[in-house]
Amino acid sequence: MSFRLPQEHSARSAGRKTASSSMTRRTILAGAAAAIPATLIATAAGASAPGPAQSGGGTQATGRARQSDVVSELRELERQLDGEIGVHAIDTSTGACFGYRDQQPFLLCSVSKVLVVATVLNLASQDPKLLGRHVDIAQEDLLAYAPVTSQHLVDGMTVAELCVAALTVSDNTASNLLMEQCGGPEAVTDFVRSTGDLTTRLDRIEPDLNDASGGLDTTTPAAFSETLNRLALGGGLSVSGRDKLVGWMKESTTGAEQIRAGLPEGTLVGDKTGSGTHGESNDVAVIWPEQGGPIVMSVFSTSRRTDDTDAQKAAIAGTARAVFEGITG
Repeated sequence: MSFRLPQEHSARSAGRKTASSSMTRRTILAGAAAAIPATLIATAAGASAPGPAQSGGGTQATGRARQSDVVSELRELERQLDGEIGVHAIDTSTGACFGYRDQQPFLLCSVSKVLVVATVLNLASQDPKLLGRHVDIAQEDLLAYAPVTSQHLVDGMTVAELCVAALTVSDNTASNLLMEQCGGPEAVTDFVRSTGDLTTRLDRIEPDLNDASGGLDTTTPAAFSETLNRLALGGGLSVSGRDKLVGWMKESTTGAEQIRAGLPEGTLVGDKTGSGTHGESNDVAVIWPEQGGPIVMSVFSTSRRTDDTDAQKAAIAGTARAVFEGITG
């Protein structure tokens, strides 16, 4: 099963407006036309196309069948969820990738904390004292979900400790305090732009960013996977910054029932989850399989069953399972 790695985002726009990847829908469909049946192209809801077979028609046919199976599983998961699922996965050892609704905008929610922490780590590469800086925490800073920061009204926390709280338990107050340190949501977006991502944007702070409002605080599964790949495994951060980001994501405690639950037992994962106010549920991860190189996966979803968090988590776990098996099979 062979898939082509998506191209980097083009430089068509340097502004704050959401921009499309250089792999446009026309490009996706053109690539798909050479590799999968026209009926699948018309109904696959944005599934990324497999590349040419590596050897012989049998290999190509197997790839088509596997992609069709994965798409069918995702459609069934969407039916159960009563919503939509977007996913993009990259196998970094082979360049293989899979995408479904991966060019569709979704609300970032708390997966934005990966970008906030990455922005801080980028600044820390220029200011070695930043991570050790002490930050006071006032009562008025505390949001409803502040499991760590609420315990430090007296003594405060360091910037590094705020990064840990934001990524491992998704402390909302920690994320806001970090944004203050790096210049706010606009500074986060500027850093994301500097990595080559012209799609992802952060506009508001917690908790407002979890409430959908047009194109504010959105990304696409393809854009986020490509950016996470650069930050966690590529040259988007210094070696020290990259190691810290990955290490903290591995320690995350919020995603046990999502991407992690869909992978073979014992698989090493670093992830960050997020959820919105109207049925949005997301998880982004770097996965280290027993064999081969890391796999970067981003799963975003929306559900009309806005209060059924169990169904939302199950849909993400099922998506991870289907895509992981498809891309590694």
